[in-house]
Amino acid sequence: MDPDPLALEPERMREMGYAVIDMLVARIEALRDGPVLRTDTRDAMRDRLAAPASEAAGDFDDLLRRLDEDVLPYVGHFDHPRFFGYIPGAGTWPAALGDFLQQAHTGDYVAIQAYLTPTAETEDKLQRLRALVDSDDGFELAEIDLDIRGEGTIMGERQKGRNDLKLASLRRDREWVVRAREAASELVDEDPDLSRHPQLLAEIDAFLDDEDREYLLKG
Repeated sequence: MDPDPLALEPERMREMGYAVIDMLVARIEALRDGPVLRTDTRDAMRDRLAAPASEAAGDFDDLLRRLDEDVLPYVGHFDHPRFFGYIPGAGTWPAALGDFLQQAHTGDYVAIQAYLTPTAETEDKLQRLRALVDSDDGFELAEIDLDIRGEGTIMGERQKGRNDLKLASLRRDREWVVRAREAASELVDEDPDLSRHPQLLAEIDAFLDDEDREYLLKG
């Protein structure tokens, strides 16, 4: 049997673990004085991250450095004290260590179970991984993700699964959806209570309850 390419000597395992912990602790220490969100242009981010995934083994320390310099600084800090809607329970160090222990002890079992009993969720994850291999275009990946998870409801808060339109698709018929929205906006601007469009008002009353109407008027 070929040797496991991911097998490591105990001392190297410790070195890698200490490096990750040192990086995380440094980021936690700097959180309060740093920005809530750091952004950059799409072109600049593409220059940082557009390289294709390597098929050969790379240096762990270099990978960690790139993660620390090119990825993590651009992640929104929901646990930042100045984040709007600050959530004080967004994460703790004991919880992070607990997740680490849980993954280290159950990862093989979970992977084996997923292999032996594939589910729709497993297939969705595989489709997303294939998409990441095939493309580095964020907009294209977002479209693929929308295809996988579904469009969700229009009149409601569900953000995945089948939509509640009879015929149209938000993705397939985007041009017509935009035109319909523009036409509806013009109509409501000219006739806010739809008194001059009794048939349309009757359709709304027939298909939408009070909660749906309230949700529709939010926009």
